[in-house]
Amino acid sequence: MALESTCCDEGDERSQEETADVELLVPGGETANPYHQGTRKTRRLLVAVVTTCVSCVLFVWFTSWGWRPVQLENDAFTHQAVPQQQEDSHRVPTFLSIVHEETGDYLNALENPLYKELLNATFITTSTEFMLEETSPRVLQLDRTELSFGDPLVVSWTESSSTMTSRVLHPIREVDKHNANDKDDIVALYCGREEEFNPHQFREAASLSQIRATSKRALHDLQYHAQNNVELQSFEKKLGTLLSKNNTSNVWYIESFPIVREETCQFRLWKRLPQMNTYPRKPRFILESVSPVLRLKNSMQIPTAIHLALTGNASEISISFNTGEEGTPVVMYGKASENNKPTVLKHKVEGGVTNTYQATDMCQEPATSTDPGSFIPPGYLHTITLRGLDLDTNHDYKVGLAGGQGITWSNIHRFRTTLPIGSTQPLSLLVYADQGCPEFGWAMGANITAALVEQHLNERNVNPSNLSSPMIRGVHHFGDLSYARGAAHIWDAWFQMISVFTTRVPLMIGIGNHEYCHTDGGQDGKDPSLPYNDISGGGFHPSWSNCFLDSGGECGVPTSKRFTMPSNGNGVFWYSHDVGSVHTIMISTEHNATKGSVQYDWILQDLQAVNRSITPWIIVEMHRPMYMSEARWEQNSVDIGLRYELEDLLYQYQVDLVLAGHYHAYLRSCDGLYRGICNTEKQGGTYSGPVHITVGTAGAPIDSSSVYQQNWTVTLLYEWGIGRVTVFNSTVLHWEFVSANPGDEGIVKDDTFIIRNR
Repeated sequence: MALESTCCDEGDERSQEETADVELLVPGGETANPYHQGTRKTRRLLVAVVTTCVSCVLFVWFTSWGWRPVQLENDAFTHQAVPQQQEDSHRVPTFLSIVHEETGDYLNALENPLYKELLNATFITTSTEFMLEETSPRVLQLDRTELSFGDPLVVSWTESSSTMTSRVLHPIREVDKHNANDKDDIVALYCGREEEFNPHQFREAASLSQIRATSKRALHDLQYHAQNNVELQSFEKKLGTLLSKNNTSNVWYIESFPIVREETCQFRLWKRLPQMNTYPRKPRFILESVSPVLRLKNSMQIPTAIHLALTGNASEISISFNTGEEGTPVVMYGKASENNKPTVLKHKVEGGVTNTYQATDMCQEPATSTDPGSFIPPGYLHTITLRGLDLDTNHDYKVGLAGGQGITWSNIHRFRTTLPIGSTQPLSLLVYADQGCPEFGWAMGANITAALVEQHLNERNVNPSNLSSPMIRGVHHFGDLSYARGAAHIWDAWFQMISVFTTRVPLMIGIGNHEYCHTDGGQDGKDPSLPYNDISGGGFHPSWSNCFLDSGGECGVPTSKRFTMPSNGNGVFWYSHDVGSVHTIMISTEHNATKGSVQYDWILQDLQAVNRSITPWIIVEMHRPMYMSEARWEQNSVDIGLRYELEDLLYQYQVDLVLAGHYHAYLRSCDGLYRGICNTEKQGGTYSGPVHITVGTAGAPIDSSSVYQQNWTVTLLYEWGIGRVTVFNSTVLHWEFVSANPGDEGIVKDDTFIIRNR
């Protein structure tokens, strides 16, 4: 989630369908039901007025308390990340991460002018209406005709001396005298059966000038990454040989071929034809060349997106994965052998739960669109639960799909079952929010944080007896996961990136505005959080909200289908679970949590049920924070609304730590923070309020905002990183912020101990 230019999400791009209430809670005053949702018609008419009023009233409130925007001068507050272009904050890369030919910026799959032009174009696939003045058309070539997901690919084309002239097309009308330049010709990728070919249904399309700019950027990245990678050095040498045989400007280097749930793909070269002097003037293309067929190895059967999750029962673990075709999901597993001996996978579980979803299952465009850049069928999503496992024990496993051609297995992976509930053994958790698109196409921070999590597992999860650096028992990601926002290919790419750790340790997720927020279309059961949502179909929109079309119309459907969380709440939207001495509550800030709501009552009941003699530590995780000091009034109103509704409840039940994201920065408050006041003088182990930490730094472009004057901020950093929670016993918790900034990876930039008398 991002605010305004860098971190404001979609809140400022408001359509006529977006809604808000007209009542606003004013400190010191009272209103009749300030969170009442008016009719949709009323909200539509008043949204602009309300937005202005919210900002003005908040400004008056903050300034009346002396909380004026200031720039922090202390160096401890001004660690700056690698500079990010602010307009890239929510750009969704295209399927093959095409860049703009002039700026070098990644194009947005959801707002690609070329896609829109091609959808309206006329494609000519035969030469009956045109003739070649010369007989040497360009030829598309591939450096390989078979590959697996993630392999590199080189597409090239020969030089041509041919030009196109009209033979019989509209002989009465004149054709423009100028011919289109070579740079405006198009190469498009089509996947699927040839008999279903439709020139408008491409997976990717780019002009030759865009392809050249993309290859230039990708080749630069290859040279950088190949410095310390023997395999990449070998490929770089091979690529150099290929380039020496071709004009280097006629090569498309694809760094990593994405997941495509089809058996074959082909590239087609379309030559742009001169415009006709007719109106409306539609672009015209004629097919000049077709590449050899590219076969995708086991594309329909191979399991991808393998990820683990806890179920709420310490002796269980759920394993989820995707395939391209339907069948019976299977898991083989066994206790890991000692002394590096091969593990015998003697246990087999078949069946489980399989589901999928279509564009029509979601709420709004672009998620409901099947145009290029938007919806792609996800294949089949499987979940199997392993039960009766020995606790705190290594297990090896593999997953596969049983069908007519036998079983295509994944690699063998290893996980360690969780600690017994109530165990006093030290443990660590990795926590963060706001990660987003992977290595190819967006900010590089997402890829770095994924690698940093993997590094933690490699270093810590090999020696269970090392109690000074305890094992990582889970990764918690509280919202703004992939930032797909209707561009379905991003989900596959994001899962590929994080698979370096999701096969090894449970990934517990929550939803953010970019997974759920929508303004319409959730009626008739489409909103998967129903019946815990209003029947208007637009979600929860109190007067202080800025939850609009941030999910791109997904409204939580892909998230709820792809993940399985503990069943003691409302699916992925809110739930709780225990690991050792820690009770974690994941809540949704995108749903109604006002007093008396279903979610509020559930939180209350969950807190009341916690036995502090068994799980003395309570951590609450949510996407949007209750406290943040960036001067973003349209966002701060949400923080204030959440405090009004939830702060007293969390204080009453002595929650120790509140973790959030949403802002792309790191903030740690004082301990004992309650109602805006730091009760540090009451510390020494006596509870006086939780520590609030914002760690929306997992890869999304970092904020660069001024802050307003307040007294709760201890540390504010503008850089990528992840949080590390280490619980040593029932009274001592160590918090650390581990940097993921290039050059600083793994360095602890901030830490504190939370001490409690139990």
